[in-house]
Amino acid sequence: MKAWGDDEPRPRPSVLLRSIPTVGDGYVSTNERVLLPSLALNGEARVEFVVLVDPRTGDRYGEDSSWPGSALVPLADHRLMRSSPEAVAALADLAAEVRRVRRALGDRHAARQARWAAREARQAVARCARPVAGELAYDAGDAIRGDDPEAASWVRTNDGASLHVPDRWAGEWEGSRTWSTDLDLVVAATPSSFWALSELAGRVRERTSATSGRVDRLVRRIGARGLRELEPVLEGSWLGG
Repeated sequence: MKAWGDDEPRPRPSVLLRSIPTVGDGYVSTNERVLLPSLALNGEARVEFVVLVDPRTGDRYGEDSSWPGSALVPLADHRLMRSSPEAVAALADLAAEVRRVRRALGDRHAARQARWAAREARQAVARCARPVAGELAYDAGDAIRGDDPEAASWVRTNDGASLHVPDRWAGEWEGSRTWSTDLDLVVAATPSSFWALSELAGRVRERTSATSGRVDRLVRRIGARGLRELEPVLEGSWLGG
């Protein structure tokens, strides 16, 4: 039996479920229930759909069997399985394992990212002017999180520093922001500080995106392997070949 290999595209669930907003007038509901393994491979617990047909085009769509009137999933471009209690349970277990692996890998990479960003932030702060009481400052902690620096008033506290940005208009209305940070991360709000921290924030975002892509690829490979291991349970469930 053919199962998905690592080189086959698997759309993200958010893309699948965004294509058609709601069940519209004229869709014909059938009694057929199908499973979308692609969702389990992405860790989605919801994999069973009732087949609806657009009588104008003959196109088939899936509606969440537990949520009538929900968003529709186009079925034409996806390998489907015939629904059965055994297949539903097997895919639910696979989805749970995918979520577990994704969390574990995500936590591991996040810890590495945090250590790297902290080292880079210390180097960036060393190139910045120290903050002056009563003048605006930047928090290098924003850059560690991948956010561009934001000029804020600041005060020294017993355990670090407190920063505050009042209500402002930044493309749209932004409410006030007050937060605490390490005093060692506070620098003067100068142009050179802005560019140093902005450059770091950009590298953090790029590294985060690259890491997320690596995690996605590894999780997909693990999920595909798990699907192949389920062949004895799923034998005969595949539709269309």
